[in-house]
Amino acid sequence: MAPDVEPAERLSDLLAHLYHLHENAQDPHLELWPDGDAIGVLAYTRAHHSALPPEQVSPARREQIRLRLKVTGLLYSLIDTEQLGALDQARPPGARRSEHLLTLTELADVLVLDTPGAVSKRRDRLYAARHHRPRTPWHGRQLMAEREAQTRRRVVEVEQARRHHSRVRAAAQELLGVRHDLVLTEDAQDWLHGLIQLLEEDPLRPDQMPSLAAHLSLALAELGEDAARSPAAAGALARAREALSYRDR
Repeated sequence: MAPDVEPAERLSDLLAHLYHLHENAQDPHLELWPDGDAIGVLAYTRAHHSALPPEQVSPARREQIRLRLKVTGLLYSLIDTEQLGALDQARPPGARRSEHLLTLTELADVLVLDTPGAVSKRRDRLYAARHHRPRTPWHGRQLMAEREAQTRRRVVEVEQARRHHSRVRAAAQELLGVRHDLVLTEDAQDWLHGLIQLLEEDPLRPDQMPSLAAHLSLALAELGEDAARSPAAAGALARAREALSYRDR
């Protein structure tokens, strides 16, 4: 039973993003990645969370957790859709009793519900959630309140992301301005070159903003604590690290 609308983020995209986080971190166990297996990916990323750079130098661990939660939420949604489809095939809405494939008692047993009536309530809840239809005036008010709260949270998140990106961009520009006063490894040079290319895009597309932060965090990871050869470079490094952690304040 296919969903009525395409989810905002596809499962395959979320899993690919998780893979790239571990790939960019040079996770030594990446050959064990369970490609295409969402449950396996969740188990892998939980077990190998520490393979990502520590939070002092990179937002990768926080981003990984956010992605894992998005995956679990999407899986719940997909499971609910499939359960609703199975219930409607077992007992097609409006069909005669003779056309039912399973009784309510049988369904309650399969779903481990206390009573046959709980099956109808389960189906009602799944249908209402899938079609965003309130079942009662109380449910309607609750749904409206939840949507308003989601909108407010989204506004706050967008503003936080905008401020975070603004600080990251400024920090990246400052760091590039003192790069000749930094002890650069070959990898650090590559990440800084990537920063230059990203900063040439003005303005950045929303999908490029996380890439800017990722490039900066990976450059900082390569530079280390003793990379500065001048007070200006030391200050730029400190402000870059501060900019990456700004969102969590």
